[in-house]
Amino acid sequence: MSVNQFDLLVKNAAPPAASGHSTSTRHHGGKSSKAAASATTEAVFKYAYRDIKPAVPLQESRHLRGRDMTAKLGRQLLDVTDSKTRETLGRLTKLWQSKADSSQSTLTRRVMLEFMSMARVIHFCLTPLLFLPKWRYQAHSTRQRSAVNEPTAAMVNEAVSRIIRRHAHDEKDHELLVEHFMQDYITYIQTVGFVVLKVEDEERRPLEPIYLQKSLPGGMLIYEIGVSEPFLYTRLLAVEFTRFSVKRNQFYPQHTALTTGLVDECDRLKFLIHLHSFTFDYHLRLANSFVAERPCYLRKDFHFTSFLADFIKYYSKGPNFARNLIQMGEMEMRTNEKVTPDQLYNYLLCHEKAYDLKVLRMEPLFVAAAADGSEFQCEYILAREGQCRLTFTNGKTGAKKTDEYDVNIVIEQVEADDDGDEEGAAAEGGAATAPKLLRLRYFIILTSKRELYPAYYWSKEQGEFRPVATNFAKTKLR
Repeated sequence: MSVNQFDLLVKNAAPPAASGHSTSTRHHGGKSSKAAASATTEAVFKYAYRDIKPAVPLQESRHLRGRDMTAKLGRQLLDVTDSKTRETLGRLTKLWQSKADSSQSTLTRRVMLEFMSMARVIHFCLTPLLFLPKWRYQAHSTRQRSAVNEPTAAMVNEAVSRIIRRHAHDEKDHELLVEHFMQDYITYIQTVGFVVLKVEDEERRPLEPIYLQKSLPGGMLIYEIGVSEPFLYTRLLAVEFTRFSVKRNQFYPQHTALTTGLVDECDRLKFLIHLHSFTFDYHLRLANSFVAERPCYLRKDFHFTSFLADFIKYYSKGPNFARNLIQMGEMEMRTNEKVTPDQLYNYLLCHEKAYDLKVLRMEPLFVAAAADGSEFQCEYILAREGQCRLTFTNGKTGAKKTDEYDVNIVIEQVEADDDGDEEGAAAEGGAATAPKLLRLRYFIILTSKRELYPAYYWSKEQGEFRPVATNFAKTKLR
């Protein structure tokens, strides 16, 4: 039974006559419908009288007039419900009218839930965090295709068939990393006018949703940031200022202009949120810190190249407003008959300073398949840091912009496939011994030094189709 039904029951001597359809439903509903109705009625009573006392006892109130006890109690119930609604709307109105730096930006959990039920969802977005291997494969599984030769499907199948190693500090460090990401993103969202909204709660669990608020003449906006493994999600919600009043049917001509301004601001914010671009840049900023061996939330022996390869598989094309860049490629080098590819790569590892490189150690990503319990083998990669200045030209306006970047180059050895060996053997005239190939995979990461946040502009112009440049290159050295 809803509050409106209580209102009808109080204001009428008898309930209004039911239609034929509802009467037939009542006859065929049976005991289950009666039990459900009584449970709903009990829930309404409990909610209305929870932690609330009537302002005046029934025997002293104006509702004592009349002989109908149901009407007396019903009027009291409606008064209590109206007082709760007025209290909630009063707090929301005070929050809407408060200044950005005011201490009024605090709501109780009950008022916050009431606001969420009133609000309209304007925008919703999901983006993955790909640092933790478990989250990485879960995110890739959402894009898995039915084709067997798809790279994403092959990667997910590999993760299912093999067991991912779990380090003792991975889960804890990843939780800190998620909180750090959310704080960085909140700092960016504050640049478009939002203010952190404090929600009073008895016990705040880690990775609870965070709310931000923005007041406008036409209403109020709430931006919710939360975690839904393996994604982070955001929701933009809006409430018109006319819904803060108990009498919501009143309308004046000036309301149209205020509501139009609210809708236009929602359209603008949907472009400026840039969740995917911010997440893309955040991943590459942490990759830059890892190579530079600066403090970050990635442990020292983190399997860095698997993260970079999976990151490129997920982002086959970078987001439109991202500042940072990443490129992957392979090089194949034919070695001497007396030198194996492993020996040549070990020579690079031992003489890294001669090439202005450094060596990074990586623990294996998967549990060793050996049954004897032998110790796992670590991998070693080469890395180099640098800086450069690049100039970009806008394709539409022709304007040029110069930016400084931190450049990181990461090199690892990968196994040469059989196709490359057969191709090399055919080139040598079908020699019995196939040539030995050293295959190196490299990653080039460019991280902007000036711009931490995505491109801050938006336009309602229609886009245009352009060919997507591949982020993979392959070179053969003879």
